[in-house]
Amino acid sequence: MLISRLKIEKQVYQGWGLGFSDNKAIFVEQAIDGDIVDAEIVKDHKAHAFAKIKEIVQASPFRVISPCPYTRCGGCHWQTMAYERQVHWKRAFVQESIGSLVKGEHTFEFRESEKAHSYRSRITLRMHVDEKGKHTFGFFEQHTYNLIPIASCSISMPAINEFLQKLSACDFSLWPDKKFRLEIQVYPENNQDEPKHISVVVTSAQKNTENLNAFLQIISRIENVLTVKLAGDTKNNLDFFFFGSYGGADFFNSPGQFQQVNLTLNNMLRDDLMGNIKNSDLKNNESKILDLFAGSGNLSIALAKAGYQVTAVEQNKISVASAKQNIKKNNIKTMIIEKADSASFIKGYAKNKQKFPWRHVLLDPPRAGALGVCRDLVLLKPEYITYISCDLATLRRDLKVLLEGSYVINKIYSYDFFPSTFHIETMVLLSRTNSQDVKI
Repeated sequence: MLISRLKIEKQVYQGWGLGFSDNKAIFVEQAIDGDIVDAEIVKDHKAHAFAKIKEIVQASPFRVISPCPYTRCGGCHWQTMAYERQVHWKRAFVQESIGSLVKGEHTFEFRESEKAHSYRSRITLRMHVDEKGKHTFGFFEQHTYNLIPIASCSISMPAINEFLQKLSACDFSLWPDKKFRLEIQVYPENNQDEPKHISVVVTSAQKNTENLNAFLQIISRIENVLTVKLAGDTKNNLDFFFFGSYGGADFFNSPGQFQQVNLTLNNMLRDDLMGNIKNSDLKNNESKILDLFAGSGNLSIALAKAGYQVTAVEQNKISVASAKQNIKKNNIKTMIIEKADSASFIKGYAKNKQKFPWRHVLLDPPRAGALGVCRDLVLLKPEYITYISCDLATLRRDLKVLLEGSYVINKIYSYDFFPSTFHIETMVLLSRTNSQDVKI
């Protein structure tokens, strides 16, 4: 079914352009507010439908020429939207989803990305070797498992694209009809601002990985490759590499562990967190901070370096090993790392009615959120909670629990970690309404 001359009224979370036909909501992939399009329905429901653009009848004034030629790639939603308009809609998403929960005065600040392109320090590619031994690599088409071959990625750092150019020239004909996943990470070199070194973690779709050493060696010979390993390799000791400095601390991580992809904005988030804690009534060497879903210590290492008593909780063994390495390398005496599931860790205190020693709790959960953790924190009553999230839907859901449990939102910060997509990182600072002298 074709809808002619559909006007796109606005953007909605998940990246769709929204128009209306006979009072029915039509969500159009890759459409931009202000577009007038002929739209083809791909999935129809009673009250709404999903569509793709058949033809742009009149382009939006906010539509720009994309620097990326791979329009069907599932990675980016807004490559053809002017960056200023992306910021406009992301601010609107946060205000609509999170700001609407706030009663009374609060601070909302939005941190834009310095770069709309060439910002990602890590990508995950799919690589297919066909029956004749020819290899292609790229990303899946949106909503499918169809591989879109690429030669470069416009939102990735130059070092990644240089690596991809060399990867395309390699010979993988010894592995015909095989599929791989490559996680490619940029590391700084010699503490310089411009990262140059590459790590690659390879996942094979085949169970038998015994004959992959030669495959790894081919990649390792590419210029500027720091290290290559198989995912899940437990036979060899972990290697740790320098990943930048912040707050007087040097950070190290092991290839394959989670790390934020927009390094500049990650430091801005750290600045905001550190500044708010220092300006609160939490005094270092006295106040205890609990960092849940802590990773390798992205947030807590600098806090501990500043003298705060920090307990970090993380389940992933590679991240825990990296956190221990960071504690050791920075000679930190005020931080411990607990290898545990964050939800179970908190549940133990709530269920057993144990004394809860932490005044401030940091949460930085995965996209699924931390609903159970928030319910237990309401019972445990820490004075302050800082919740960091990359998903507005689960963040809103979890904040409702905290707000119903006597917490109030004091400040909201949003960070455009992911230009050219609808995704947004948000940090919300909360305090208990009966806390004395709340200054955060």
